[in-house]
Amino acid sequence: MAIADAVAFAVAFVVLGVGLCACSEKPGGELNEPEIGEVVVATDYNYASVSCSVSDASTVSECGVVLLQDGAQVAAVDGTWSSELEFVAEFDGLSGGETYSAVAFVGNGKARVESASVSFSIPVYPIEIGDYLPKYQGVVYDMTADSLSLISLDEIQYIPWKESKAWCESYLDGSWYMPCIEELATVHDNIVAVNNGMAAAGVDSIFMGNECYWSSTEYEELYAYRYHFNDGKVYYYGMDEAKTSNMNRCRAVKKVVR
Repeated sequence: MAIADAVAFAVAFVVLGVGLCACSEKPGGELNEPEIGEVVVATDYNYASVSCSVSDASTVSECGVVLLQDGAQVAAVDGTWSSELEFVAEFDGLSGGETYSAVAFVGNGKARVESASVSFSIPVYPIEIGDYLPKYQGVVYDMTADSLSLISLDEIQYIPWKESKAWCESYLDGSWYMPCIEELATVHDNIVAVNNGMAAAGVDSIFMGNECYWSSTEYEELYAYRYHFNDGKVYYYGMDEAKTSNMNRCRAVKKVVR
């Protein structure tokens, strides 16, 4: 089952009547009763996003979500405002098949109000090579029992090696990097599945024509190897050159712990 199909079954729990709102003070320093809001939990691969709506954020000085399992706190994350009246807290590294509870909170510096506990389960997704993982914005090109290897949806073209390497290392959240020549060879081994994943994500596939992709594998001081996906051959080329006649492309890769 592909991840694109599995995501369609991601569980979203909407709990009305237990949401949080901003807290305004009464003359005596007490908090007004919070108005009804909404708490929503959405899940993905080893991940949960908890959002909470408020009626007035102007007096809220703190917001966030506490995550519990079997009644014990396992994580707490400060909320990030996704709109004027909603904040979101994200949790990563959760275990598939496990059940958790989320409690959202807001405070005004003098008191804090909490929501009711919202329970949810993390789905178990059977990951396959070629799956598009929306959470990471990448396609799986290799996997082990402990990790997934992803290749980026985006690519750059006709840029020298050093600038391409810098682009990879700053891609999205900064956890990506330029693939070595062996990693590009693995992508080539699974190119049909990988390009099917690119199509599922709605982006261009890896180019199979007469162009090459940079690798991080260097040759002497001024050259780096490139991979030609059309025939699987490897060439080296000057790091500072990016002639359109040689048409160097580049995609980033990353590893994710399962």
